[in-house]
Amino acid sequence: MLRSSGSLLFVALLSISPFCWATDHILFSRLAPSKARLFISNADGSGERALTQSGTLDYNPAWSPSGDWIVFTSERAGSADLYRIHPDGAGLERLTDDPAYDDQGSLSPDGKQVVFVSTRAAGRANLWLLDVATRKAKPLTSGEGGDFRPAWSPDGKWIAFSSDRGSNLPRAKGRWELLQLVDIYLMRPDGTGLERISAHGNFCGGPKWTRDSKSVTAYCMSAEETWAYRWGDQDGETRLVQIDIQTGAMKPLAAAPGVKMSPSVLASDEIGYLRRDKSAKGVFYASGKHGPTGSDLYGPSWSPDGTRLVYGRYNDAFPSFAPDDVRIVYRTTGPDGEGLRIMNLEDHSITVLTKDYDNFPVWSSRGDLIAFVRKIGDDFEIFTIRPDGKDVTQLTHTKGNDAHFGWSPDGEHIVFTSSRMGFKDEALNTDAGAQPYGEIFVMRYDGTQVEQLTDNQWEDGGPAWQPRKANAHAAVRFK
Repeated sequence: MLRSSGSLLFVALLSISPFCWATDHILFSRLAPSKARLFISNADGSGERALTQSGTLDYNPAWSPSGDWIVFTSERAGSADLYRIHPDGAGLERLTDDPAYDDQGSLSPDGKQVVFVSTRAAGRANLWLLDVATRKAKPLTSGEGGDFRPAWSPDGKWIAFSSDRGSNLPRAKGRWELLQLVDIYLMRPDGTGLERISAHGNFCGGPKWTRDSKSVTAYCMSAEETWAYRWGDQDGETRLVQIDIQTGAMKPLAAAPGVKMSPSVLASDEIGYLRRDKSAKGVFYASGKHGPTGSDLYGPSWSPDGTRLVYGRYNDAFPSFAPDDVRIVYRTTGPDGEGLRIMNLEDHSITVLTKDYDNFPVWSSRGDLIAFVRKIGDDFEIFTIRPDGKDVTQLTHTKGNDAHFGWSPDGEHIVFTSSRMGFKDEALNTDAGAQPYGEIFVMRYDGTQVEQLTDNQWEDGGPAWQPRKANAHAAVRFK
């Protein structure tokens, strides 16, 4: 998706109908806070009209090869599911109904099947195949990596997709945020013939087929640039390429400068793409035509009685009150070392709790434990420690980042954010945050009984527990 500097235009996967230039149409969505609506226009941006109703969250539309259907993702009923609709807005149908995340659908040439991305197996983004008539779905891919943006070849023999399978998640240079290494793969619709056709080590994504089913187009960049360009506020250059599926030969496609992504091949062999950089945002074409365009305070914490506020500046930050209102725990990176410290607010005495790279301490409501984040190798894991410095215990052991947590009022559970399920899409398509889509999890204070609470393409983070009131249920709030 693509944000413009003006009216918050989000182009959710450039999708152009397979007609001649005079009648080419383009699909996109416009996003307001917590809402996204699908629009359809001529390829030059004229004749724009709404395709779906306002007040919903609809995104990632894709044309059927025949042009009579549009498959898209909607959260109108809660979780992300697939729908289809005719280009005139008629015939709306729901295709999937599952609490997992279903997205990025692509119709087969005969319109009888949809290949799509889903987390319904084990929480990872894998490819599934849906029979439109029976609404039955079966998995095509599996494993620890994420598979994204499937595209069916015009002859129906192949499915191209991008994937970060087999890739580690290195950190951006000098930062904690993760880069995304992605390759282009092919497989047959029955799940056989899996083959990587792009060179491994950087990023190539957004595959789309040429009309003869002999090549796919893609956009490529270095791994480091997947972080630099993620927010659309940097100028730079990505490459549009065409890959021969038989030989793997890659040739560049002519296009104007800029951060280009999601190329599509029109019936006229014109190349359309999204541009996402500081200088320009919107739909552009290789010919030069264009279409639609569009403080130093850290971690504040209130005392349990609500009468005082503690916050950090510079080296000392992320403080948390003890239930006794007399002590605070905080992290420091000052001249006297790093780690966690406890300060007595009555005499200002300071006790060294840890000396490692530790952060985000939160005192439990019972007062017996302090939860915090520690860097282990390239990952951030959740630990607990007693206020006297004893019994340091590692609670999570996953690849990625576990952090930003809150204690339940009774001190029995910890709600936290985790990136353990990986990316659900190519990072530049989502504007979803600095890590692979943080999801909300909950676990016992000892790290057992881990349960995933959210599953979507957005970044869910900063959870906090709402204390139970009389005759009411406990709840977790997050942003």
